[in-house]
This record gives sequence, structure tokens and C-alpha cells, in this order.
Amino acid sequence: VTFPAMPMPSPSEADVKKAATDMNAHFDQTVREMREYLDGGVKGQLHEYMTAIAESRPAEPKKLLEQALLGKKSPDEIRNSTKTADPALLNMSDKDFLYATVVEPLAPSLVLLYQQNSRRPASDLGGHLSKRKK
Repeated sequence: VTFPAMPMPSPSEADVKKAATDMNAHFDQTVREMREYLDGGVKGQLHEYMTAIAESRPAEPKKLLEQALLGKKSPDEIRNSTKTADPALLNMSDKDFLYATVVEPLAPSLVLLYQQNSRRPASDLGGHLSKRKK
């Protein structure tokens, strides 16, 4: 048995605007909550490690960040690690170096950390990073 297709009414402009406003409000609230969580749990350590990585340009920045978050490396050990030989990475600004080497795997790990409401954010973040291939 087949049923005839029932046409769906198009939403009104007011409905579309209300849905967009509601979605934006939900997104803004989630971002605020996530920022508060990360500021309270991992921001200080992450800033310290990222600064050491940006200043020293290590050959394996993601691996060093993982190890630091897991408590296996200090900022001084990061600074004393083998430097990258890649001239392009050496000549980037600190911000560009971090984006090119650690931000891509770090961002989804931060979201996952927030979603799991970890009580050990630094070490759990290090664990999430170590499981990511890239």
C-alpha cells in the first residue's frame, strides 16, 4: 500500500526567526558554560604548556603537549626538547605555529573534555590527545 505524499506547510518567516534566535541563545549558553568549565579546570596549565611550545618550536609539539598534560613533561622540558628542522614552522608567528601543529587535534579534545565533565581535565585532555591520530 502506498500513501500519497502530503505537502508540508512552509514555516512562516516569524517561525524561522524564532527558531534561529532560540538556536543562537542555546549556542551562546553552551559556549559560556564550556568557557567557564575550561577556565576553571585546564586554562592555566594549557596556557603554560602552549607558551612553552610556541617559544621553543619543538619537533613533536602534539606529543609534548600530551606528555605535559599527563604530568610527564614540564614546561622547561618542552623548552629543552629537540627543535623542528622545518624552516616554514621555524619562521611562523607563535600563533600560526600553534595552529599548524596542535590546535587542530586540541579543539575537538577540549569539546569532548567539556561534554564528559571531567574531574581531571588536564590528564584527561592529555589522554584524549594521545588517542587522536593527527
